[in-house]
Amino acid sequence: MEQIWVWGFLPVLWTSISILRQMLRLEAHKVIQFKKVVKYQLGHFIRYDYKLWVLPLLALLVFYLSKDFVRTKILQIFFWTNVFWWFATILLTRILPKEKFSAFWQSLFFENAPLSWTAIWGALLINTYLLHQYHTFFGSLMTLLALLSCIFLGVGFVLFAFRWWQYGMYFHPSPMKNRFISNERLELLLTSLLSVLILSQMYGDHSSFALMPLTLSIVLITIFTIAQYLPFQRLSNSLIALAFALVLTKLLLDFYLPPTWLKDGKHYYRSDLFYSLSLGLFLSFFADRLIHFYRFLQEKYTYYFLDKPFFHRIATYAIRGLVTICLVTLISWGILHAYKNLELYGLTLLLIVIFANINSKISFDVPAKHH
Repeated sequence: MEQIWVWGFLPVLWTSISILRQMLRLEAHKVIQFKKVVKYQLGHFIRYDYKLWVLPLLALLVFYLSKDFVRTKILQIFFWTNVFWWFATILLTRILPKEKFSAFWQSLFFENAPLSWTAIWGALLINTYLLHQYHTFFGSLMTLLALLSCIFLGVGFVLFAFRWWQYGMYFHPSPMKNRFISNERLELLLTSLLSVLILSQMYGDHSSFALMPLTLSIVLITIFTIAQYLPFQRLSNSLIALAFALVLTKLLLDFYLPPTWLKDGKHYYRSDLFYSLSLGLFLSFFADRLIHFYRFLQEKYTYYFLDKPFFHRIATYAIRGLVTICLVTLISWGILHAYKNLELYGLTLLLIVIFANINSKISFDVPAKHH
């Protein structure tokens, strides 16, 4: 516990010393202006980067309530492993010569640091491995929450310190994001993973039901990322990725889960779960195709109604409404099917599959092209 408090205090102390040193270097008439800049940046950080300080605070609260359920040594392993990984990825992007790497590796390792694809993918892989190594400690919700809180503490403190450093270097630091997966989709994916981990504690073999979604998300993100670099057309790349995703999903389900399990006197089947996850993969694929079809139609009818703005507007919103209705209907049907056959566990897994398909666009708000 003391180590975690020290690590959280160090970024704040370092930043405060840097601010005081800068103020001492300035002339008296510039100190007032410098204070205004610091005040503005502090307000900007609280308003737009609130997740970076809210996340460690929530993790600290959960850690305080659940830390007595797990040995301190194990909690330290989870915490310091995540600190080391995120610190190492940030440090390497600063010291390694970017121009020495190909465009492929630059996009995976250097782009959007610290939220690069490699950093996110590696964090999922490392924490899945740690949970697998210490799966014997599963069995109670408080134990799992203690481990998860240490993971988020390690991630949160490093990102918090890095963001403070950025504010010291730039007046307006660029937002932290990843071009492969939007922040909104990443947050929804992590929320779904947390939900399914908590739901997994309701089943007999807690570790298998918890580790399977983590491994599945890593595999799907890897497949759909590689698909973006295949030397074919976009549709062919998506179909190849979809085929590999279906095969590997089936293999992971067969490896982790039993053919059937019992919960609250009701039998559930692995085959039903595979059908639901396959449905999620097809839904994410067809949602993307529907949006591309909308773009195609918009370009086509725009040519004919270019001189008639009124008809153009009517046709635009009619097709947008039709596409939205189709997307909502498809995804709602998939959610209801998953919930009917596998309750909340299956529903959450369906969402993980949809969010992990980073090649698909699932936003209902598709901007129209006005001429």
